[in-house]
Amino acid sequence: GGYSDGTFRPYNNTTRGQMAKIVVLAYALPISTPTAGGYTFTDVQPGSTFFDYVETAAANSIVSGYACGSVNPQTGVLETCDGNNRPYYRVGNNVTRGQLTKIVVVAASQVAGWALLNPVTPSFTDVPANSTFYSYIETSVCHGILGGYSDNTFRPNNNATRGQMATFLVRTFQAP
Repeated sequence: GGYSDGTFRPYNNTTRGQMAKIVVLAYALPISTPTAGGYTFTDVQPGSTFFDYVETAAANSIVSGYACGSVNPQTGVLETCDGNNRPYYRVGNNVTRGQLTKIVVVAASQVAGWALLNPVTPSFTDVPANSTFYSYIETSVCHGILGGYSDNTFRPNNNATRGQMATFLVRTFQAP
């Protein structure tokens, strides 16, 4: 889908909320809604735009959040703890290329049975073997669904665009 004006805006950054929706819809995951009054993340409550998708992704262990009491790095706002110490999802934050890769590969491992790979030699100079995203990025490379930049970097901390996300998901479904 796109925006109400009929555009897709492939060069816009993708938010974490949009990413959850796109991944849940792409994998045709049955919507999982918590029982009345229940919700996983302090900042994604019933009735919010991405609630069903974020809850479904969380119920399938595809996404997780950030501990309450932290400062959101994009907004600078302190994320205070509620009475249940629920984490924050940061639904409006931009998703990074590393986060996008991890979430799509986790979904593919659960739905399509992908095994996480950890080759000895990294494919990119900026994603060493001790990186949080190493096995997810390397798994994607081994399945032939992503590449990096001409300088042999992946740039895992850069924001992911809507076009990059769409391309990545399409290639995931075409991968062996």
